[in-house]
Amino acid sequence: MLRPMSQYPADHVQVDAALPSERRAALELALSSRGEPPPPAVIDRALEEAQRDAAEWQGLLVATVAPGNSNVPQRRLVGAVWLRSLPGRVSSVTSPRTAALAPSETGSVLLRSAADLARSRQSAFVQALAEANDVRAGADFAAAGFEHPADLLFLVADCDSPGVDDGPANLEWVPYQPEHHCRLANLVERTYVESRDCPGLDGVRAIDDVLAGYRATGQFDPDRWLIAVEDGQDVGCLLLADHPDDDQWELVYLGVAPEFRGLGLGRALTQRALSMARGAGRARVVLAVDAANAPAIEIYRQAGFEAWDRRAIFLRRFDNPREM
Repeated sequence: MLRPMSQYPADHVQVDAALPSERRAALELALSSRGEPPPPAVIDRALEEAQRDAAEWQGLLVATVAPGNSNVPQRRLVGAVWLRSLPGRVSSVTSPRTAALAPSETGSVLLRSAADLARSRQSAFVQALAEANDVRAGADFAAAGFEHPADLLFLVADCDSPGVDDGPANLEWVPYQPEHHCRLANLVERTYVESRDCPGLDGVRAIDDVLAGYRATGQFDPDRWLIAVEDGQDVGCLLLADHPDDDQWELVYLGVAPEFRGLGLGRALTQRALSMARGAGRARVVLAVDAANAPAIEIYRQAGFEAWDRRAIFLRRFDNPREM
């Protein structure tokens, strides 16, 4: 007799790490987007990356129905997420993806398990970027104790856009050196004061963890981490990373100290980023900005940036790094 097409009972579903035989199917489910599986090359690359670190497999969590429950003949995959540890005491998790017959709470159960694993790894928080209009994922994150501090706009500009220049001649650009670490860290913290870019994330991590996360983005080169100096004062910073496989640079962070805002420095830093990327032979520069940060978005628009995607940030924090 065929089993009726209804959801499996919640108590028949368990969550654990994917078995070796389940990993490809689990990745295909966890990395799917808008109901479509990722290209095979994406799965192959993910499998290759995960082979280098056993912890990656521990974070590939699946919801399954065990044999004998609900009359299934063998362990059946009904949901998946992938939790990964990143530099800077942070973990990332994919949006939960579930099969048609999975219980409605499967997504939130997977996320709670992922959060527990991230906490055990001493992460300060676990974050996710979800499709901005994914109502189901938003409900799952909320049920699992995640907050939604902001949406991100992803912007791109061609390096050959008209008007790209090196910025004002009176600015001095000081590349990062190890002896500048405290200087840069103090400057970045100053730029966070009254910032409109994801203010809900301020103070979630210690500044050294933040810089470690920035440094792990793309290919790091100290000559692409710049302190902007005007009349002997550190007024802003520009952190850039290379993504050679995509023929692009990423504007990882741009900040202006609060006492120097409103003087055109944001535009100057943006122009410097485009000019440097063009000088390096790259085709474009990409960045992410808080969708509510209207002044920054206008600066980027004037520099030739256009939006190509929007994502919702979800966050679950575990400790206050300033008290550690």
